[in-house]
Amino acid sequence: MKLTTFDLLLAHGFLTPRDMSDTGKVKSCRMDAIILGTVTQIAREDHFVKNNHHPDLAHRLSVHYEGQPQQAEKACWNNCGRQATVEQSNATQEFLESLPSSTHSGILKVFDLEDCNELEDHHVKIICNHAFHLKYLSVRKTGITELPKQLGKLQSLETLDIRETKIKSFAKNSIFLPKLKHLLAGQWTDEELVVNGDVQSKQTFSTVAMPKHIGDMTELQVISHIAVSGDGSELQYVGYLLQLVKLGVVVSGSKASSVLRHLYHATGNLGFLRSLSIQVTKTDEDYENMNRQDASPIYPKYLHKLKISGLKNGLPSWIAKLKVLTKMTLRMTFITDDDFIILGQLTSLSGLRLQQESCNEVHSPSKKMHFRVLSSLTLRAQPLPLSTLTMRHVLI
Repeated sequence: MKLTTFDLLLAHGFLTPRDMSDTGKVKSCRMDAIILGTVTQIAREDHFVKNNHHPDLAHRLSVHYEGQPQQAEKACWNNCGRQATVEQSNATQEFLESLPSSTHSGILKVFDLEDCNELEDHHVKIICNHAFHLKYLSVRKTGITELPKQLGKLQSLETLDIRETKIKSFAKNSIFLPKLKHLLAGQWTDEELVVNGDVQSKQTFSTVAMPKHIGDMTELQVISHIAVSGDGSELQYVGYLLQLVKLGVVVSGSKASSVLRHLYHATGNLGFLRSLSIQVTKTDEDYENMNRQDASPIYPKYLHKLKISGLKNGLPSWIAKLKVLTKMTLRMTFITDDDFIILGQLTSLSGLRLQQESCNEVHSPSKKMHFRVLSSLTLRAQPLPLSTLTMRHVLI
């Protein structure tokens, strides 16, 4: 297997895994302080970078532009707020408040404000008004609650990351970001429910509502996730995004089955779509006839990854036709013995993850589920013991 530069850095200890998937894939990493110091020293001696910043900005490197140190300071600013001490916590606010008077704010291309607890809504407005050449903006894990209408000024923006915030919608006025490629949103929250006198914790997922006229942003490649309600007719505009590779949709309301039909139709002709996530939440609709309603020949045909959460009555019938599907994750989707047989017939399925409440309907000990190429089976919070499921139902 060919190793990438990233893999080599991990293998030699320059980077340390911070978050890993169930299959062992590194999702995020960190650099040890000793390694960072060594890299910084060597780079500084070679006049490649400068690192004489405010202590609050010490965990970053910025390219050194000879003769323009102040511009280099602001050209790519990444503030790791989680590293700041209480005494240094005003650095972010001071920097943002200085943008209107700065003569170099227009050259900013990257703003990574993840974990900046002191970030407020009006700071985003300042950024949009003065850093108008931004290509990357992240306010992930901050206290931001809304996006200003001034966001539309960022006509060069390619990545917008608002994950793990309380943002529920874009500005009422239509915002058009012609260069946007990656829209990242959504967060999990814990809710306490009282069931038969017992307090139980339940995780719920929420995200931002789908922007108006999203079909005009034809550069989009990743949308993860957007919320869709009503009858789902607005999803027709997703069908215009011919470069879309990854899509995540959160469905709620009393017409979830209608929304899903619109979703299948919209994604059916997207030839580059490889990953689809469907989460059904907060709906009282009966799914008894769902499989009969989704019999349309239009469906996403080229998926490699599929995640489904919240379908109460089994899997959509078109899943049996996914010949190149390699990974599938099911959560709160009550699959039956017949569904298992269908999954076993998928010729490319190598990874299957069954999460919370996804095996409730498996009950026939006489049936064996033959998986052709399955190499990874992950069970999490299942009502059936792992040994029972693997010996009784799974034969690889």
